[in-house]
Order: sequence, then C-alpha cells, then structure tokens
Amino acid sequence: MARYDTSDNNADRPRPPFQRTEQVMMASIKEAIDKAVGDADDEAPDIAKRLPPHYFQRAALHLLFLQVCGADSETSQRGDRGVARRLLHVGRSVASQWDDGGRDPRIEQDSRQREDLANGAERAALRIVLQTLVEHASASDPGLRDEISNAADAYLMRLVSQSATETEFAELTRGFVSTFAGTALSEQQTF
Repeated sequence: MARYDTSDNNADRPRPPFQRTEQVMMASIKEAIDKAVGDADDEAPDIAKRLPPHYFQRAALHLLFLQVCGADSETSQRGDRGVARRLLHVGRSVASQWDDGGRDPRIEQDSRQREDLANGAERAALRIVLQTLVEHASASDPGLRDEISNAADAYLMRLVSQSATETEFAELTRGFVSTFAGTALSEQQTF
C-alpha cells in the first residue's frame, strides 16, 4: 500500500495525490470484502461459519492476481507468466522480511505440499475403507445402501437456502455418498 506514514501524528502533513487515491481505493476494497462477508453470512450462515479465516480476502487477491496477469478469471488460463513471476517474487520478498529465523519460504511451501499430499492420501484411504465396509455390510443387509442414500437425502433436505454455494455443496455431498456407498442419490431439488 502507501509508502508514507499515515498515522494520526502526520495528519496535518500534505500527502501526494496518488497516496490519497490509493487510500480511497483500499478503503473501497475493504468495504466490498466486508460486505461480501456479511452477505455470505446472511445467505448461508452455516457455510459462512465454516469458511477459513480471510477466505474473502484470499478470493479477492486471487481474482486481482489473475486480472493483473491478464488471465481468464474463470479458468485461470492464458495469463502472462512473466507478470505472475514478478508478482510472486514481490510476495516472497515481503514474506521473507517477516521470517523470524531466516527460513526459506520454499521449505514452507514444500511442507504445505507434503501436508496436501498426506491429506489426499488420508481421504483416499477413508474412501477405500468406507467402500469396503459398505460392500461387506451390504452382503448381510441388502437395504443398507438405500438407508445411506435416504439419510443423505434427508440431511440435504434440511438445507433451506437456495444459494449457489449450498447447491454445489449438495451436489458434492451426493457425489461423495454415491462414491462411498456405491449408490445413486435421488436427483430431486433439495432447496
């Protein structure tokens, strides 16, 4: 943001015109993000509570990054790699100033990638175990898959919002239940 001290003790000092413009722009962006957070909470409070901290700020940063790089905001394709590299370099440079132990930021990224890999492996293992358990239990209880499907449908019917996020959540839930239990959930509208 601005490179000048904007604290109250300098309030009387004249500011360059671009600094005031930058401050107005940043205030507008913050206001828009705050409004998005409020709208999401009004639209789907259960889902909004589960969003990670600073979700909307990260989403805005992602879209701004794509826009500055000239990439398609829907597909993240066809951007200028040189611009992207320079922006990422600036971000790494800023983050390296915050490091308290002189750690290489790439090591932290490698750690996150390993964590993502471990999470993916855990999900795959859970899928295999659940599918095997359902398959085994279905041999002695042929109605088990229908019970699982009905329980998932009943849960999804309790969702009352008609937001795109909850519709996607319902579709993903149906897909996961179908994958885990080997069933096809009803295609009825849940909202």
